[in-house]
Amino acid sequence: MTEHDTGAVTAWFDGRARLLDMPRSVDERGTLTPLDFPALPFTPRRLFTVGGVPAGTRRGGHGHRHGQQLLLCIEGRIAVRLVASGHSVSLTLLPDGPA
Repeated sequence: MTEHDTGAVTAWFDGRARLLDMPRSVDERGTLTPLDFPALPFTPRRLFTVGGVPAGTRRGGHGHRHGQQLLLCIEGRIAVRLVASGHSVSLTLLPDGPA
């Protein structure tokens, strides 16, 4: 059996931060998530992967006033805190979507 998921977009800060439900195909062989760059809200110029981070370790902790980022959780969980104009949103990203 193959499952193909797509969904709605959740947005914060007047649409400047968005949670995209990326299409993925799931079957007995695992999960395939294509990153079709032209279909994204912006075209990424660099790609970083992070792995083997011990539980409870904090990475990042800095801000970006300009630019755009795409966060995709492939394994484990990513706790994200978004801050803009005195407001903040916290969420957890999981491989199958937000918690």
